[in-house]
Amino acid sequence: MSGDHKQGRVPLESDKVLTYLFTLGQIRGLGPAKIKSLLSRFLDVSDVFYSDVDTLVSAKGISRDLAFQIRQSAEHLEEAEVFISKQLQIAEQLGARLIPITNADYPELLKRTSYCPEIIYALGNFSFLNKLRANCIAAGGTRKSTEYGEHLAYEFGKLFAEVNWSVISGLAKGIDAAAHRGCLDGNGYTVAVVGSGLDVVYPRDTINERNRIIECGLVLTEYPFGIHPLVVNLKKRNKIIVGLSEGLVVVQTGIKGGVYNAVKAAKEQRKPVFAVEPSVDQEHFDGNFDLISNRKAIPLTTSRSVPQIVRRIESGRSALF
Repeated sequence: MSGDHKQGRVPLESDKVLTYLFTLGQIRGLGPAKIKSLLSRFLDVSDVFYSDVDTLVSAKGISRDLAFQIRQSAEHLEEAEVFISKQLQIAEQLGARLIPITNADYPELLKRTSYCPEIIYALGNFSFLNKLRANCIAAGGTRKSTEYGEHLAYEFGKLFAEVNWSVISGLAKGIDAAAHRGCLDGNGYTVAVVGSGLDVVYPRDTINERNRIIECGLVLTEYPFGIHPLVVNLKKRNKIIVGLSEGLVVVQTGIKGGVYNAVKAAKEQRKPVFAVEPSVDQEHFDGNFDLISNRKAIPLTTSRSVPQIVRRIESGRSALF
């Protein structure tokens, strides 16, 4: 697969829609689920800011306090418009996009979850957005991976690509990067979800994978341009990684590694979790054994378990959604 089908300049999204959604996202206590509730109640997002309090509280989950905050936030729309205008300028320079949740290109799998940011930032092959509706698997694990762990991650990525499944991961060195590489080498599509703005290249260790993904996949984030990675951002991005997928494969992790945040997100989103159960002579898989022994993950023997994973997810799709 080549990058020949990468699209050129894409028309910018409506400044107004992005401004309204960005403003809603700044309101304390008004998370993604409640923003979705408002959008289902009002045909036009602008109506949210100019409706009376009694009308606002008719939307599910909107208290009177939140309704008053929404009304007050209308005073900051001009500031938000300036901010969004600058973000769109940077996006045009980078060849990136700001995709509001109201746009048809917003990933369908993510939209179905309770953690779907009102705006996502995307860089790469935009035609791939249409594939983020099904057949997507999250793969994750430790940055302190062993050679065997990276081999497994690479094989998982490649085998999923061969059965036309897309691999979602976090572009961290170690397991994430190996899974991305495997998918790319298998001529598949992969998504890297990062915990910073798209103009901030992090981590530098995986810049080669990032550049390949931009040609044959997507780099996504919920964070505006200029935002640098923080520990909390890196943890939060796991919710999007899982949100873009139909299941999670834990390749290698230590006890209480960062991937546990992804496991928690998968449980909240009612998505299956799988974990590699290596042979006893393999070290640094303590977290895998913990997840399996506590029945938090379905055990896998090798990367050749991909057909098993696919069957399990396909058989449970009606229950998942």
